[in-house]
Amino acid sequence: MTAIVAVLNKHAVAIAADSAVTMGDTHKVVNSANKIFTLSKYHPVAVMTYSSAAFMGVPWDIIIKEYRKELGKDSFDKLKDYVKDFITFLHKRHFFCDEQTQRDYLMLQLDSFVKSCREELSFQNGVAQEKQTEKDLRQKFVSYKKYLENSEKCTEFKKYTFADFKKYAYATIVEYSEKEKLNLSDDLCEAFFYYLSANIETSISTGLVFVGYGEKEIYPSLYPLNISLAVDKRLRYSYDKRSIVEISDRGCATSIIPFAQIDVTQTIVRGINPTFQDILYKVINNTASNVLKLIAEQLTKNDSTKVMAPVCYTATGHISPYKASNRTNTTGDVQPLYRTFTTNSDWIRQRRHGKYGGKFHLPNITCTKDATRRGNSGWSS
Repeated sequence: MTAIVAVLNKHAVAIAADSAVTMGDTHKVVNSANKIFTLSKYHPVAVMTYSSAAFMGVPWDIIIKEYRKELGKDSFDKLKDYVKDFITFLHKRHFFCDEQTQRDYLMLQLDSFVKSCREELSFQNGVAQEKQTEKDLRQKFVSYKKYLENSEKCTEFKKYTFADFKKYAYATIVEYSEKEKLNLSDDLCEAFFYYLSANIETSISTGLVFVGYGEKEIYPSLYPLNISLAVDKRLRYSYDKRSIVEISDRGCATSIIPFAQIDVTQTIVRGINPTFQDILYKVINNTASNVLKLIAEQLTKNDSTKVMAPVCYTATGHISPYKASNRTNTTGDVQPLYRTFTTNSDWIRQRRHGKYGGKFHLPNITCTKDATRRGNSGWSS
């Protein structure tokens, strides 16, 4: 598993990657892979790779070196223009493969899609793959289509219609269906189209992280994108918008951003392992919800306090949003929780002590914009 990381601030950008690569479907690991490449010999622009080391059979280091040769001394005003030019370069070189190779990889992706559907059915229904019926698969394909048809599309698939895809790929899908003895070509074709079109990560893909300076940029930036394969003269790629970093005076001033295997970097940056953090959130969530329910049950036993029971039940509904807001820094999700607890406490204090002690004040919770982008803690009050 690859681990790469970039550290950016106003002064510079530093990038690092491991050198381990797994050979094919085996468990053999070779510690001599290069995952960081200069995109230009003359300008401070680089690209890092993770996941698949090849694009439809062609190693990425060869493709990047070919682009570097063609780029020469040319430069662009902004880093994102290098990314756009690299995509154009892939089109111009016909994705470094012929039409038959593209169809072979389409077939490979189709097989991976069907296998993932079977695995999900086994997990959801507890039915072994060899015992799954065509009816089970058809329902799964239909549910996939409904789930993905309104999702965000990959950049070059936004204007690509199902009719266009069926015209291009239907023969390949029929061939696969016959080989697998499935009478589901139409349902499979439609589900597979929405799967390919959707902006989701697929089993056959590579992460490319472009980082550096444009000619007119005084601060560094980072643009990550995911590329999988070419279909009908279209490149299936999408930007990882959540991980784009643009250092600026008014926005993000510094960023540490990992890719691929991110748990080690997040543990160093946040001081806690992400898996352990999720466990803590879950325990806190369950404990707080149970305590509030017990309080509500006790309040309902007394006529003078049962009017407050709905407040506790309402508070239990804010525990989960609190968990989410603690990770995404959404102010609006946290304030209702604070408001419920402070209102409840204030009411109890007045019942017991009259107006002694005054009211609690709801803190003004804010979050810096750059902390929101990075997904790090940025609370202040």
